[in-house]
Amino acid sequence: MFDYFLMIAYERLHARSVSVRIKSVKSAGALVRDQRKELGWSQEELAGKVGVSRLWIGHLEKGKESVEFGLVLRTFRVLGLAMDLAKEEKPRIEWLERGNTGI
Repeated sequence: MFDYFLMIAYERLHARSVSVRIKSVKSAGALVRDQRKELGWSQEELAGKVGVSRLWIGHLEKGKESVEFGLVLRTFRVLGLAMDLAKEEKPRIEWLERGNTGI
């Protein structure tokens, strides 16, 4: 499980498709914030489209690790983000087992 990372593909407005490597909840939250702002949506507007509270969107954008993954996926879909998993070349399981979080 830990030897995979997320690749997020999305289209910038009036531009080409871009791939972003997501290594943590914090980087996923930053992508959500950037995409939301690019679309001109407030946190409240995005929350309404996703079906969550504005506070939950704030937690995601700040990288709070307790956000529910299913809701993160729903948020990606609402923002037009497509997600792929790709295997890392060198698994980091031993590093994670030593108590590191990968953040």
